[in-house]
Amino acid sequence: MGNLNLTTITDQTPYVQKIKDTLERASGQSIPLTEGKKVQCKGGVSVAPIVFLFASGQELTLFARASADVFKASLNGKEIVLSGDVSDDYKQTFDNAVLGVAQLILTVQPKIEQQNKKEKVNIPWRQSNSIPK
Repeated sequence: MGNLNLTTITDQTPYVQKIKDTLERASGQSIPLTEGKKVQCKGGVSVAPIVFLFASGQELTLFARASADVFKASLNGKEIVLSGDVSDDYKQTFDNAVLGVAQLILTVQPKIEQQNKKEKVNIPWRQSNSIPK
């Protein structure tokens, strides 16, 4: 069982890199931004939220414990159920969990694309540089 220093989690942490690489391969989407947030207390356990922002606009947040496993997860702000243990201990359960998350990401993708099409872009009004007569 691995150990994580929750205060120093970054996108370069090997555990985070392993999850990111596996998610990219399983979902077929790139993850341009990975961010480790400030340590929180969820359910009586100290956790560090790790946010993965996909190129498609989806956001996956994994709450990692100090024992290098994921306590809970949320996709686009909604909690999801993990189908395995996202821990380095046993490869098969790690792969099952990440593949389950990737399937959810692919399932939700059409809804996200529809939502992005409906959003209107507001171009800010620019004051004219002309001088009144």
